[in-house]
Amino acid sequence: MEKEGIRNLKAILQNLAELRNNYGTGHGKDSRYVGLQERHAQLAVGTSMTIVRFILDSYEDRINR
Repeated sequence: MEKEGIRNLKAILQNLAELRNNYGTGHGKDSRYVGLQERHAQLAVGTSMTIVRFILDSYEDRINR
């Protein structure tokens, strides 16, 4: 994968971290706080799983060369 593609993956991960920080239940939010909808959570989880799978596949490819 090109360096640009890796940079894009890094940007996605940074955006997921910001999403968690801004809309997650941590960071001292009170019980009245309403976060994002379930579809947003599903998008974040699906994206994370795809990136982790890519990283694992890349690792396996590297050690099998």
